[in-house]
Amino acid sequence: MLDTTPRSVVAQWALALALAGCVLLSARAFAAEPHPGLADRGLRDAPGELVRAAPVDAPAWVTPYGLTPAGAVALRWLYGAGDHGLDLTPPAALIHHVASPSAASVAAAQAATSRAVAALAAALPARPNTDPVLDHPPSGYYLSPDTLWRGETVAADPSLTAGAFAAARDGRLDTWLTALLPPHPQYRALVAAAHRYRAICEAGGFPKVQVVRGRKGSRWRDTDELRRVQARLALEGFYPGEPNGAYDDTMRAAVQRYRRARVMRPRAWYDADVANALNVPCRDHLARITLNLRRWRHTAWTGEPTSVQVNIAGAEVRYHRDGALVSRHRGVVGSGKRSWSRMLKKRVIRNATPILHDTIDSVILNPEWTVPSRIVRQELLPKIEADPNYLEEHHYRVKRSRNGQKMYVQSHGPHSALGQVKLAFPNSERIYLHDTNKRGYFRYPKRDFSHGCVRVKGIVDLAMTIIRDDFARHDKRISRRRLGDILKRNDKPYWFPLDEPIPVFLEYYTASVDDDGTLWLHPDIYGYDEESLAWLEAQGRSAAP
Repeated sequence: MLDTTPRSVVAQWALALALAGCVLLSARAFAAEPHPGLADRGLRDAPGELVRAAPVDAPAWVTPYGLTPAGAVALRWLYGAGDHGLDLTPPAALIHHVASPSAASVAAAQAATSRAVAALAAALPARPNTDPVLDHPPSGYYLSPDTLWRGETVAADPSLTAGAFAAARDGRLDTWLTALLPPHPQYRALVAAAHRYRAICEAGGFPKVQVVRGRKGSRWRDTDELRRVQARLALEGFYPGEPNGAYDDTMRAAVQRYRRARVMRPRAWYDADVANALNVPCRDHLARITLNLRRWRHTAWTGEPTSVQVNIAGAEVRYHRDGALVSRHRGVVGSGKRSWSRMLKKRVIRNATPILHDTIDSVILNPEWTVPSRIVRQELLPKIEADPNYLEEHHYRVKRSRNGQKMYVQSHGPHSALGQVKLAFPNSERIYLHDTNKRGYFRYPKRDFSHGCVRVKGIVDLAMTIIRDDFARHDKRISRRRLGDILKRNDKPYWFPLDEPIPVFLEYYTASVDDDGTLWLHPDIYGYDEESLAWLEAQGRSAAP
C-alpha cells in the first residue's frame, strides 16, 4: 500500500505557486501557506511550475533542489490516476520533498516514487478477458463483468518497471505511460470525462434545481428557476451560452439532448424526470465513469480492426471495418426482470444477455427458429394448452432431434421471431444477433425485452454490408438486389459462411462518451453497477478514486 497525502493539499500547494508567478520550483515558494479559496486542481494541469533544472547525472525523479522533468511527469500521472479508476496517489515522501527539497529527503522520495511508478505501470495496461462467456455453471446464471477485477491484486511487473525507468531517463515517460493505456477510443474518452467531472465535483458539484409538477415549456414564467436550470445544463455542456431565463428553441434543444443522453424519451419539455436526473450528485456520475474505466481494462477487445461491438446496457450495436465505424444500430437485449430462484433462494435475472465474445462465422437469410427448451417450458407449452391452434397459427412445426427429443421450430419469414436475418456465432449459450417481427420495441429508450439474444434495428442492411464486405475481400461481388431478392422470395433459408469471421463482443458499459464529448449514462439493467459500487464501499475503497 502506497503512502498517500490528500489531493487537496497537493493542489493548493501547486496553485499557490501559480499565483506567486513562479515558473521554477523553489522550496520557499512551494512551502508557502495554501490559499484557502482555491480549487483543488493545481498539479493536474500545471506540471511545468514544479520543474527545476537538475544535473545530467541526477536520479530519475528528484534532486536536492526538487523535481526533475521526469519526476514532474510522474507526479502528474500519479495525481491523475483516479481519472483512470485507480486507487493511486503521489506518495507522501515525494510530496514532502516537493514541499521542502533537501539532500536528506532525496533517497526516500526517490524510492517512494519508484515504487509508485512501478505500481502505476502495472495497473494501467489492459488485462483482456479471455473467458468466452462469463457464467457460473453451478447456478446456470451469468456473472457481472466486475468479477474480472473485484478482488484483483496487480503485482509490479519487473519488465514494466524497467521500461518506466528507461523512459524516464530518456525523457519519454509521458509517451511511454500513454502507450500502456487500453487501446479502445472509449477508454480515453472516459478518462477525459472523468477529468472534467472531477473538476466539477471539486468546484462544488451540481447545484440543486427545483422538482416541478407537470410539464414545463414555453409558458414557464419562473425566469429565476429557468436560469438555474440552464446554468445546471451548461455545466455538462448541454446548454450553450449564457442563461437567459427563456424557454426558447435553445432551451428546448438542450432539454432534448439531455433527455437522450440520460435515456429518456427526447421530449422538448422539462419535467420531474429531468429535474431528478439533474439532481443526481456529481460524485455519483464520477463513480459510474471510473467504474466503467475498470471494465474497459478487462474488455475482450484487443484492437481487432473489424468487429461487431454490442453494449448491453446501452442496447446498441456497432459495426467497425478496418478501424472505422461503418454503422450503429439500436438493439433490444435480454430482459432485466427478476424472478425467484428456489435453488439459489434469491431473485435472479433469467433472461440476461451474457458477457461473451466469439466470432460471427455466417449470415443466415430467412432463418428458422428452433425454440430453446427453457422458452418451450415457460412460454410455448402454456400457450399451446390454452389454444390448440397456436402452433399452426404462428407457423410452428414439431420435429424430433437425433436423440428423439421433441423440438419446436418456427418457419422462416417475416412472421418469425428471428425476422429475416440472423448473424450466427457458435457460442455455448445459443446467443446471436437477429432481426425481429416486433420492431416497436426499438422506439423505447430503455430496451431490455428479449430472452437473451440481441435484436438489431436495421440488421438487414447490416447483414448485406457484412456479406458484401466479405465478398470484396476476395475480389468478388454480390449485389444488394440479389440479396434483397432472396429475402423477398423467402423460399428457404440461405447460409452465407464468412471466409473471414468477424469478432463479436457483447459487453456491459453504463457510461459512454459520444463523438462530441457528451457523457451518456445508460440504465443499469442487471444491477451490476449497484452491486459493484456497494462492494467498493464495503471494502473501504472510493467508488470515485
